[in-house]
Amino acid sequence: MEVLSLQSFGFFAASIIGFFAGCLWVNGQQNIEISRLNTELKAQQSEIAKANQIIENHKQFIRRKDTLARRFCDQYFKKDGK
Repeated sequence: MEVLSLQSFGFFAASIIGFFAGCLWVNGQQNIEISRLNTELKAQQSEIAKANQIIENHKQFIRRKDTLARRFCDQYFKKDGK
């Protein structure tokens, strides 16, 4: 009788240990997936930052061209008016 209870206790303990080992494995797999997704997110954020910088550079270029064109026109028509 005692052998049966020790054996059933052993099975119970093994099942508990197996359960926690499974939980740790799942948790580890989830951590790997979270790390992978974070890496993808950082890469996407980097690409977005580069694209935003290109847009800002283009806006500045357009503003400079516009300012130079206006100055040129102002100078050109001032000479014409004199």
